[in-house]
Amino acid sequence: MLFQKSTLERRKFSGFSLKKGMGILGSILVLQCVDAVALDLTAPFFLETARTLPKGVRNPRFVNVFMSIDSKFSDIGNAQPLANPIDRSVRWSDVIDMEKDSIKKLAISALLQANQIDSQGGPGKTTGQVYSVFNVKVPALAIGLSDRFTVGVGIPIVKIDVSADTGFQKNPDGQKFAERLCAASPVECTTAAARFNNAVNDKLTNYGYAPVASSSSTHIGDVQIIGKYSLYQDEVQGFALKSTFVLPTGRVSDVNAAVDLPTGDGRFQVGGVATYDRVFASDYRWNTYGGIQALMPFSQERRVPVELGNPVSNEKETLTRNLAGLITAGTSIVRKLGPTGVSIGAGYNLQYMTGASYSGGTQYAPQRYGYLEALTPAQTLHSATVVAGFSTVEWFQQKKFIYPFQANLIFSHPFSGRNAPNNDVVAGELVLFF
Repeated sequence: MLFQKSTLERRKFSGFSLKKGMGILGSILVLQCVDAVALDLTAPFFLETARTLPKGVRNPRFVNVFMSIDSKFSDIGNAQPLANPIDRSVRWSDVIDMEKDSIKKLAISALLQANQIDSQGGPGKTTGQVYSVFNVKVPALAIGLSDRFTVGVGIPIVKIDVSADTGFQKNPDGQKFAERLCAASPVECTTAAARFNNAVNDKLTNYGYAPVASSSSTHIGDVQIIGKYSLYQDEVQGFALKSTFVLPTGRVSDVNAAVDLPTGDGRFQVGGVATYDRVFASDYRWNTYGGIQALMPFSQERRVPVELGNPVSNEKETLTRNLAGLITAGTSIVRKLGPTGVSIGAGYNLQYMTGASYSGGTQYAPQRYGYLEALTPAQTLHSATVVAGFSTVEWFQQKKFIYPFQANLIFSHPFSGRNAPNNDVVAGELVLFF
């Protein structure tokens, strides 16, 4: 039967028919997408287990994760586009400030006054669309150092494709201004139209940012080292403790990129998870778990906002991002479908990450550092995960198949949250044993 150990040979491969890693059949590495691509909270792509590898068994695996990011949960739980910070009202003072010629500045002010256009308002708002696709490949290796203790390492390789576009939507005042300007000077009319249509990138360039543009890049993510120790394991239940150590090997966020999707968090992380398994009716395994991860302080250069809710700023300072915490908990159930080698499972996961806080700032007013912290508040994410796997392990034990392996397909859907991406995650996994 699926979780029993009746012979030495079965004992050698017990626990391999329902594994975790990045799928329902792996066992050791918790390579969550949040760690792999530094997107803060994202839907996980694995189910937990308390099982460890037998002594001397090596467990190479390869996971391929696909995820698109174009929206997120707002601070009240509604879905909003990823490019929301780009969609902002433009004030006439912004239009005037973008002009370097003092005579043209005066001409714009005079045109507003002559046509009775409110100089405290603006011509419209900037618009933007940002759509990104992550293709994360994670080669990993786990080894059973003893029957109770297993260690593993995973190295994510992240490919990011970003499609981005910006524009400008005129309001009645902006339309009136454009008509009067075109009537007065066709040349200035053409220049103004081009400037409005590229208002986002013009302002970003003036502030020292790289323009918003489509791009494609591949970088390594944050490397994870995992250790799992089985405190108790019998044919019915098991209890284990897992420790995680994350190395900041990924590409960190770029202070000069308006739309930036880094592959690493830039800091060391250490955490632990307690996991409990119980087998029911031989073919069902239920799991529950909970844990916490500490994100260590580190220094980074940040843009310091001028106003609340507006991340665009031309003033930078190196700050210390203080200690943060990630709490995770969940439960799952997995069933083996007879002797077919097929298993199916479903699980629920809760994640909570504390908001960012900074120290060491001395150049600007204290409230401005509060504006910076408000850009990355506490995050919550509730996700549902469904998995399907195929294993030849039992066939191999019965000498009916040449090699033991597992293949898994995982789908994870975030259904509720605050300030976290709300896009689905799809992953495939191949697991080998020798």
